[in-house]
Amino acid sequence: MAFPLTLKRGEEKLNRPQTPVEPFPYKTEEVTFTNATDKATLVGTLSYPTDYKKGKTPVVLMVTGSGQENRDEEIFGHKPFLVIADYLARHGVASLRYDDRSFGKSTGGDVKHATTADFARDAASGIEFLRTLKLFGKVGVLGHSEGGSIAFMLGAKGKADFVISMAGIGVRGDTALTTQANRLLELSGQPTRLSTLQFRVNAFIKKSPWLNFFMDYDPAEDISKTLCPVMGINGERDVQVISSLNLAGIKAHLTENSKNFVKEYPTLNHLFQHSTTGNVLEYRMIEETISPEVLEDIVRFIKQ
Repeated sequence: MAFPLTLKRGEEKLNRPQTPVEPFPYKTEEVTFTNATDKATLVGTLSYPTDYKKGKTPVVLMVTGSGQENRDEEIFGHKPFLVIADYLARHGVASLRYDDRSFGKSTGGDVKHATTADFARDAASGIEFLRTLKLFGKVGVLGHSEGGSIAFMLGAKGKADFVISMAGIGVRGDTALTTQANRLLELSGQPTRLSTLQFRVNAFIKKSPWLNFFMDYDPAEDISKTLCPVMGINGERDVQVISSLNLAGIKAHLTENSKNFVKEYPTLNHLFQHSTTGNVLEYRMIEETISPEVLEDIVRFIKQ
């Protein structure tokens, strides 16, 4: 039988209660800095308290995860970096978040052949820019996912006064990615499980410079050479960077420091949202952008 099918365009409205709305009780300004080596011009937002103390107020550079993302690390209507920046500024901490190279308002810089090491140079340029301003005190770096690896790369070179790794890897890339793939297969009900070798063979076919670099990248040396205070956190239900594997790796390689803070949060996923399974499919359905407990811990760590 034939039945009529009438379609009309609608607009999905996702509730994101944590997204801050202007006017803000702090200062924001758009700034530009350059990675001369890669010919990349990065554009971002500097947020800082109106009563900041010159040379004393700490500032943190935010580094996004894998794939091109804007300065808010926007995904499924969530803007985690905007929420973090807002919370920091309201609690006496400045921040700089920027659009990834050749994305948003940022221009230049090869993306097709770029690896994590290349993106780390963008972040290093941001750190140098913040120091050149001579407006703030301690300059730290907060990285999420791939950004967590970049945070340790900068920490190992002594470029940051403190490091915050949110769901960063703590084991070699191919091990971390294989474990991720198998967890996602498990959640989708598929019995197949990949060995690291099988994952590498499948990945090699893609001929991705980024993936080839990341598979071979072992963060152990960068983590052990990072002597500044480190905050390493992960969600217990993270299905992309498995906490039980990666957070243990970070703990194992960290140089002892009384100011280090390492924590696994029960029920939180890769975006640090409270979740049911942690599955990627849940991200957009969850109203919470980031757990308030995580925000509180970040501020407490920075101020210590």
